[in-house]
Amino acid sequence: MVEKSYFVSANVVARKEARFFNFVVDYISIFLMLVLISILNMVFFLDIDSEVVDSSIIPEGNTLAEYIIFSLLSISYYFVLEVLTGRTIGKWLTGSIVVDISGNKPPTSTILKRSLLRLIPFEYLSFLGHRARGWHDQYSDTYVVYKKKLEAEKSTFEDLESLGLQSNI
Repeated sequence: MVEKSYFVSANVVARKEARFFNFVVDYISIFLMLVLISILNMVFFLDIDSEVVDSSIIPEGNTLAEYIIFSLLSISYYFVLEVLTGRTIGKWLTGSIVVDISGNKPPTSTILKRSLLRLIPFEYLSFLGHRARGWHDQYSDTYVVYKKKLEAEKSTFEDLESLGLQSNI
């Protein structure tokens, strides 16, 4: 008897509205982290007389440096949270999670690829298409799905598989 594998179905894939909400929440979270880092940076570069020695590690008006720092922070945010939990703050709020085609946690290398792909200009608009699957999903072979729906569907699949296997014994 050939055992069948579960594959993520369209029924569990997160809708584009949820994906947009995830993006907004995550972007705000990254921005707040940047603000916190900037505040800590200012605090650590104050001298004893409370005069600012160097108010920032970023030269004022250097948009390339700002872009690089924001990009590194963004990659780190997505990579660390998705490796540890499969979710970012936005995904946690919408009940969604990152999985591979089989509905399992993707390997660390895939999450890194997914995080780096987010640097493509205008990539954040790509999930607003018909299938609500961004370039960072497509090119890393990952899916953002509703966690509870996925668990229910996988459980049903496994139950049906076990019934099918038992009837052939």
